[in-house]
Amino acid sequence: MMRIVLGITGASGVIYGVRVLETLHELGIETHLVLSRWAKVVIREETDLDPDVIEKLATVSYSNKDMGAAISSSSFGVDGMAVCPTTVKTLSEIARAGSESLIGRAADIQLRTRRRLVVAFREAPVSLPMLENCLSLARAGAVMLPLAPGFYHRPKSLQDMIDFGAGKVLDMLGVEHELYKRWKGMT
Repeated sequence: MMRIVLGITGASGVIYGVRVLETLHELGIETHLVLSRWAKVVIREETDLDPDVIEKLATVSYSNKDMGAAISSSSFGVDGMAVCPTTVKTLSEIARAGSESLIGRAADIQLRTRRRLVVAFREAPVSLPMLENCLSLARAGAVMLPLAPGFYHRPKSLQDMIDFGAGKVLDMLGVEHELYKRWKGMT
């Protein structure tokens, strides 16, 4: 069975991370979730969802301050991690191998152990320091994934666009899903 760590931070677009978690839950994949303090605020602001209910979808949920959590050690094996969405602050923390938060610590472990790390961001426009942090993470082995909608699958609803972004994150984690219609060439 796969074991995935998911960090959701307080960037706009938390619904992408929630959809990733919902899908992992539906597929029966073991999930270790960390919601940052601001993720909980943004979930309440941008959705009608309750962060406590979201946490119950995970196999295990941790406080972002819990530096003694299982996922804070490289000896706790996981198949990969996604930070979806990531704030610029968390992206910076991961890029400089900072460990001020459990999300940052767990992401640093992914890089150190050469495990999959997907860093999904929704910011626009991006600054030069953010681009440099993205480049640093890409060089370290992370997949940098802008949460930008595609249109070749002809989305008909906001949910279709959310599913596309969440599906791309799952693709990079090696999780099979059916959230969006795959490209099959020009018709």
